[in-house]
This record gives sequence, structure tokens and C-alpha cells, in this order.
Amino acid sequence: RYQPYFGTADMVSSDLFGHVKGAFTGALDHRRGLLSEAHLGTLFLDEVDELPLETQVSLLGVLQDKKFRAVGSNQELSVNFRLISACNRNIGESLESGKLRQDFFHRIAQAVLHVSPLRERIEDIPQLCEHILGRLRENEQVCVFGVEDQALELLCAYGWPGNVRELEGVVEGAAFRAQCAGRAKIVREDLRIGAPAAYGNVGEESFKEKVERYKLTLVKEALRVAEGNQVQAAKKLGIERSSLRRILARADS
Repeated sequence: RYQPYFGTADMVSSDLFGHVKGAFTGALDHRRGLLSEAHLGTLFLDEVDELPLETQVSLLGVLQDKKFRAVGSNQELSVNFRLISACNRNIGESLESGKLRQDFFHRIAQAVLHVSPLRERIEDIPQLCEHILGRLRENEQVCVFGVEDQALELLCAYGWPGNVRELEGVVEGAAFRAQCAGRAKIVREDLRIGAPAAYGNVGEESFKEKVERYKLTLVKEALRVAEGNQVQAAKKLGIERSSLRRILARADS
């Protein structure tokens, strides 16, 4: 899976095609790109309309010829993969604005699936919550195992303009609050939905950044109570010390 995150064309090309040592400033070693990793498999391009136009041209050549060169290399490599792309905007608008090249779109759009917004499929919300909580238990040692009925009703009543990503941010934040309070399930009071005032003045902060901010707030509070003792703070939060240290490290990066 690859999401461009608004990177420059050089950064995106390095991610996808790889590069050789010395290809550009900071290229200290050889790097194998995602095209090579996807050989005989599947490459998923998320937010495909955010790819730089130069990268769209390069990928068009790869899809037509099934060959590419790593950045800074003269060696041509063969590749064969299944491409799946996603876009969370109206495709017609992306084409009209020029963000998505017509020739590139026609090459990748051999089969198009439309996924309805989350507000039109609220029956998916309980299963999505289970999936999000399961991932948190596995990756973050968050011991929260469900959503109480009143909280679930609130989740199903909201319009979700940010779709599944917004739901993910809300559920993750609520799970950490429930964990800190010693609850095994998310309750209505754990949820922060919709109103920007509930989050503070965060401008264009992404949902992922909001979740990281929630985590950091909880960790700092636990450290304050534990007088700076990371072992005790992690124990209070119900997570491993390594997870606590990762949260702090991400905040410092």
C-alpha cells in the first residue's frame, strides 16, 4: 500500500521506483522501491490523484511496458503486478482540474468500483469498530474490547464527513480514554465527535495527528501522576513501556 502524503516528485519516485546510492542528496545507500516489492503481487495506490503529474507519466510507462529504472540507475528492470488505486474525491473533478492525467486514468480505470460514504452504510460501523479495536489490542496493547450501546448509537447517528478515517480517529481516541479510565468498553463520554471545539484549535490537523495527540496527552498525564517513572506510567495506562516510549519518540520526531 502506498499513499503519497503530498511528497515531491523525487520523493515519490524514490518510494515507488527505488534509487541507487548517490542518486541525489541523502541517498546514502541503494533502496528497493515498492514496484519491485510488488512484483508478482499487488500494489495499492491510495489517493492516486495526489501523485505528482511527473510520477503519473512514469507509472503510465511502467504499466504499458512493464519495465522501469530506479532513480539514478541505467539498468532496466522488468516488473509484473496487479494495480489497485483509490481516490476519496470525485474522479471527474480531479480530471477536470488536471490533478489526474486523462491518459493515466484511462490506463488504470479498467474496472471502477464506487464505495458509498460511511453515512450511507452505518450498518458497517459496528464491524469497523471491532476491527479498529482489534488492531489497537494487537499493536498498542490497548485492552478495550467493545463499544457500549449508547456510544454505538451516537457513532451511528453522526454523518461522518471524513468517512472511515474519521471513524478510525474517533474510535482510537475513545479507546485510549477508556483504557486510561480502566474501562473495558468505550462509553459515550469517551467519544469526541464532530465539533472542532472538542479538539481545540488544531487547524488542518489530520485525524491521525489528532489520535497521536490524544495518545501523547494520556502518556504525559500518566507520567505526571507517576512522577516521571515510565514503567509505572505504562502500567497505569495498561500498555508496554516500549509502546509508551514509541509514542514519546513520535512526538519528538
